[in-house]
Amino acid sequence: MTPGSSRSALPELTGAHAVGVSRQVFRSDSGSAKTSIYYPAEPDANASPVAYVWDADVLAPALERFFAKVPARLDISALRRMRAHAVADARPLRRTGGFPVVLFSHGRGAALVQNVTRTEDLASHGYVVAGIEHPGSTFATVLPEGIVRFDEGLSDEERVRRMAEEVRSALDELPRLAGSLGLSIDVGRVGHLGRAFGGAVGVAAALADDRIAATANLGGILVGEPAATARPYLQLNHDAVADLNRDYCARTAGPAYLAHIAGTGSTSFSDTPYLPWLEHPPARFFGPIDRDRAARIVGEIVAGFFDQHLRNGDPISSVAGRYSEVTLDAWRA
Repeated sequence: MTPGSSRSALPELTGAHAVGVSRQVFRSDSGSAKTSIYYPAEPDANASPVAYVWDADVLAPALERFFAKVPARLDISALRRMRAHAVADARPLRRTGGFPVVLFSHGRGAALVQNVTRTEDLASHGYVVAGIEHPGSTFATVLPEGIVRFDEGLSDEERVRRMAEEVRSALDELPRLAGSLGLSIDVGRVGHLGRAFGGAVGVAAALADDRIAATANLGGILVGEPAATARPYLQLNHDAVADLNRDYCARTAGPAYLAHIAGTGSTSFSDTPYLPWLEHPPARFFGPIDRDRAARIVGEIVAGFFDQHLRNGDPISSVAGRYSEVTLDAWRA
């Protein structure tokens, strides 16, 4: 879909490009895994956007069970009818030298399908975004071998190591997958974006793999005491954890940023505010900020961080300065 189309239930894209998506399976040391590759696409006004929930017979009920623990109730019929922005297997845009790459990891026991806003939006800024479904760490993954459910037996340390290895395997496989889709990628410019626990995964993956040049953490903890990194790091926090990982930002060896968006709740960085609720989650999930404004700020901050450090673009402070809700602290920047 072209940016700004009203056919999606998700917030408007903040970038200039239409977006395509392709679901792919790849191999890691722990077995098969799945990635949804979002990419800048040729606009097509006649194309229909994909359903918001893929593998809906499995993932829609899994989402319902996930939020029932809150407790909150979803309209599952409406959820199945929801549309995203991306068009399945749309014709890719071509770019000399290729588009930079960002890998995305979801939270512990959560899912990629809860973070489509973030993956689509970053792709609209001219990135190829590989959203990974981490088997055993999401509530359900549909693979050729069958359905893999959340593995309760993993410690956080074991889980972050496994997920980080899956990130590295996805990066190994991405040139082959991109080639089969006709995508132009630049594997010399690679970042990682993580939501919640996925932020810890990105730090672990970057410490183990020099190809990952910058990492962004959306409101997530870190696991253990990760080593300081010389690579750029962004910690983006909501109200309940406004100072989370300030100490890590202070002790890293490279540029680090801690951004707090006032008025945001614990799910403001995800798709949760846009889901079809019959019974809403607690107010702390969303915060008082308007959901569309929150989505726009998050999208532009994330894109601004990667633009600066993967594309030598304008400093992230120039983006943060446009929004009164954003407080940005920087170290070695």
